[in-house]
Amino acid sequence: LRVRNAINRAQMPAPANPVTDLPEGELVDEKLTALLSKSDWTILQLSIESLSTFRERYGFVAADDVLRAVTLMVRNAVREFGDADHFVGHLSTETYLIITNPDSLDDIKDRIERRIAQSREYFYPLRDRDRAKQAMQENHLRVVSAVVAHSDGPFADIEALKTKLQSAREASSA
Repeated sequence: LRVRNAINRAQMPAPANPVTDLPEGELVDEKLTALLSKSDWTILQLSIESLSTFRERYGFVAADDVLRAVTLMVRNAVREFGDADHFVGHLSTETYLIITNPDSLDDIKDRIERRIAQSREYFYPLRDRDRAKQAMQENHLRVVSAVVAHSDGPFADIEALKTKLQSAREASSA
């Protein structure tokens, strides 16, 4: 029985991202499903564009450091402007999901975007800081934000909500 349970646990996907320790997968889906029956919520979605290109150029350690740094900025902003009901997780490795209320949205979003803009140059290795400035001008490691609110619904199910999140992200990237 112990062996079978250990095997079952090993086959289950991890409930949290191993780099950021934020919830992902089923835990995020559960939170999104719970939103469908509530009102007065807003989702802030933050996507780090070109992280895979950055990973190829500078390695997975540097890319993981970017994820950890952004996670810290997100958590600090939510801690400062949010409350106990706020939720931070991953839709994908490069996409953060913040469930908040409409009143906190602008403060959280502004704080995160400002902190990332201040720190973006330091994500690059010291030897490449000159190239980093050029990369930043070309919008490498750009953070794209998109917002979906309860008022954008109604959403029939979680797939409809995820579709809306995806289309909002694509509209922000354009």
